[in-house]
Amino acid sequence: MDIIAEAVLHSGVNVCEADYEGRTALHIAASAGQLAVVNFLLEHKASVDTMDSFGKTPLANAVAKGHASCVKALRDAGGGLQWGDTQTAGELCEAVREGRAQDVKVLLSCGANVNAADYDGRTAFHLASSEGNMRICEMLLEHKADVNAVDRWGGTPLRDAVREGHYHVARALHAAGGELQFDEATASAQLCELAKQGLAERLELLLHCGCNINAKDYDSRTCVHLAASMGNLPIVERLVTMGAQLNAQDRWGGTPLRDAVRAGHAEVARALRLAGGLLGYSEAEMSSQLCELARCGSMETLAVMLSCDSQVNAMDYDRRTCLHLASSEGNIHVIELLLKQDADVNAVDRWGGTPLSDAVRECHRSVATFLYTHGGRLGGDDLTRATSLCEYSRLGRVESVGDLISVGADPRVPNYDGRTPLHVAASAGHKAVVQSLIAQGCSADAPDCWGRTPRDEAGHAGHDWPEALWGGQGRSM
Repeated sequence: MDIIAEAVLHSGVNVCEADYEGRTALHIAASAGQLAVVNFLLEHKASVDTMDSFGKTPLANAVAKGHASCVKALRDAGGGLQWGDTQTAGELCEAVREGRAQDVKVLLSCGANVNAADYDGRTAFHLASSEGNMRICEMLLEHKADVNAVDRWGGTPLRDAVREGHYHVARALHAAGGELQFDEATASAQLCELAKQGLAERLELLLHCGCNINAKDYDSRTCVHLAASMGNLPIVERLVTMGAQLNAQDRWGGTPLRDAVRAGHAEVARALRLAGGLLGYSEAEMSSQLCELARCGSMETLAVMLSCDSQVNAMDYDRRTCLHLASSEGNIHVIELLLKQDADVNAVDRWGGTPLSDAVRECHRSVATFLYTHGGRLGGDDLTRATSLCEYSRLGRVESVGDLISVGADPRVPNYDGRTPLHVAASAGHKAVVQSLIAQGCSADAPDCWGRTPRDEAGHAGHDWPEALWGGQGRSM
């Protein structure tokens, strides 16, 4: 101090003289925290706003080093930081990132622009929210920081707090007027992703902060669709209580209830249905869905769909029902489920076929028996059944012939040419079928329209069968 005083008072040294880096004695004293020297230099008219080659004033040096007493002396003398917004933002943001609340306070007290934004439009408020630093956020609010400052990406401090999961900060910012400023597409994308991941607290926070619960994305999907698809019951229930639209339709006409059913989420489907959710299917669409599930044997999904008031007897374009498909595929457990749901066991399709007809045609013997014992009957008229028996007899399908007979087909009924299954089996030489039909009481001597009997047909075809084969039926005279 004595050397400085001697130089100034007796040697005529200019106190504002700068070195090769533009730094004056006041810069050096402020950086070193030498309050007595700072005060002496100020008394002798040292410039408080001279900037060195690094763009720093003496005050900036004192702030950077944390010399509070020097900062006060320089401020009282009118010293400033002399920073542009970009530099101010950089200094504030770095201090915020490192959690240096006292330095932020000092910078603001020294006139730093609280709303200074950097090259990306980021402010100290954005950083404090991103870091979840409530103390600094409160300090910035006290200094009238813009709670809705927007960065390069459209982000606000509230968005940053929500994104980083700082819920306490987010609620405080919202209470102070903070907004998310999402458009519908962005709001929907955020809500849908949170619903998909099951992040209930963050989802509810977004809604609390003003997000539209019914916001739709580019495919008209809402967060309820996603929660239902993922089977997230707590989120679905919360969205229901918050007034979400339960029957919003996406690009494909799908509702949340459809999504829950498709994914087999029974509890979610039940909750949506009780709250008024609908599948929104036409009869054709419903039939198509039920038929496919029955064909595949998707018991769980089918059961869920039926619990949502699906029409178990809905018919497709060929008047086929899901019971037809389950019978065709031999899915006995599906059939049991459908019958418990009052499926029509004798529904008739375009070709006159019933579920029992399908089971017999596909050789599902146990299914055919089950349907028959539950009231199922063959479709079509006597001629249709006679034609089926004749065809099976021609092919030698003795089991199919037996199955048809066991569920009500009469093997003695002739077709349009007066021919019986026994005529056809005898002509084709299917001995086992012949024996089966004889055992069912078919006549070996019933003539067709040309007067030929089954016995005649066998002889004409060269089948020299013993008389005993015909079951003791004597040749008629």
